[in-house]
Amino acid sequence: MLKQYLSVLNLKNFGVIIIFCSWITQNFIYAEYSAQKSEFITDVSFINNEMSVITPWVILFNKERLNEEIQPEIILNSAKRLLASMGGILQIAEKYHPPELVSKTITSDKVGIMLKDVATAQKEKNIDEILKIGMVANIAFLEVDSITRSIIQKEFKRISDSENYWKYVFLYLYIFGSIIVALGYTRERIANKPL
Repeated sequence: MLKQYLSVLNLKNFGVIIIFCSWITQNFIYAEYSAQKSEFITDVSFINNEMSVITPWVILFNKERLNEEIQPEIILNSAKRLLASMGGILQIAEKYHPPELVSKTITSDKVGIMLKDVATAQKEKNIDEILKIGMVANIAFLEVDSITRSIIQKEFKRISDSENYWKYVFLYLYIFGSIIVALGYTRERIANKPL
């Protein structure tokens, strides 16, 4: 009788431990991947927003630099806006991949230096220097636009796969633990039932 009681107790305890493990996977591991996914989606929204804001500036910069008579204010403003947006985009993209994989032309650290160079060139009224810096940012924009799309897809897939994996681990542990607890309870009822 004592042996039967201990085996039933062990079966139920084992089931409870498995349910507890499922609780841990749901409340800690799965929650961590969900938070990562949420942060990633916020970052992607920022990048998409900045890309849509920066595109007209890229078009304006390219159109103006090809004109016979360049208007310095248009070049200056478009170069500044292009660099400022690129700085934010690069910072976010570099969170997920090394800077050299994001852009071969420019890194987020160099953007601040380039903005200072634009300010210096503005004071000196050096339109050629502003054009040169704007062209570097323009090339970086084209580079980052294609690279960030592939980075976003790969990173989103990795985070989503991890999140889904832990969601199913939780589900299967919970189901398995519940079945074991139910079996232990049923076994106990059968063992205590008089013949």
